[in-house]
Amino acid sequence: MAWPILVGAALLSLWAMHTLANWLKIAPNYNSTSMLASNILPYLWVFLVGSTVALSWPRFRWLFAGKALYWIAACGAMTGLNFVVFGTSRLDVRALGPLMILRLVLLGGVVLSCAYTLRSLARVLRGNDLSYGLYLYHMPVIATLSYAGIKGHWWLWPMAIGLPLVLAVLSWFWVEKPALALKGRVWVDLGNL
Repeated sequence: MAWPILVGAALLSLWAMHTLANWLKIAPNYNSTSMLASNILPYLWVFLVGSTVALSWPRFRWLFAGKALYWIAACGAMTGLNFVVFGTSRLDVRALGPLMILRLVLLGGVVLSCAYTLRSLARVLRGNDLSYGLYLYHMPVIATLSYAGIKGHWWLWPMAIGLPLVLAVLSWFWVEKPALALKGRVWVDLGNL
């Protein structure tokens, strides 16, 4: 039952992204364009690709574990092909060029395969998991900078990496780790008191 829902939601999301790409060309300053651009629907398909892999991880693991160099090479080759054939190497999720969907899927494969290729690197963090915090905070930081009109400066690269990393560390130690420590405790149902 989950597969038809995933596929349907991904197709709806891709349709929304296609619509947004068109609106950005013909009516970039319209309210409807801004509303769709700041909505989750056009970007949901990227998340759903990851969800599909997660739901079927035992079937897909062999594609990623120990294969980071292959994924990096495939993603690099597709980026090079995109540059040679279409004249762009920029990865823009809102452009949906001819190879953009494939390039984004390959980039997701790079991330997954890196996570499952050099697993010993996780020891550096000594059991501290910053992945969810990075996932959660990177786009709000970038969106805030963008909406504030702070663009085009060299120092934004370290800030776009450093600030989400700091927020992820704070989130891990102040929110996530304490919340995980509560796992397994007996909770009192206040409704039955």
